[in-house]
Amino acid sequence: MERQSTDFNAQATPTVGVWKFILGFFIYLYKTAIRP
Repeated sequence: MERQSTDFNAQATPTVGVWKFILGFFIYLYKTAIRP
């Protein structure tokens, strides 16, 4: 049971980082696109 939860955390952590990276990237594009 502990091994499964560890594997799940190992897979979930990079996913959160990827989502944060994607969100940050879109926010960056959004801000740069708004500039005249």
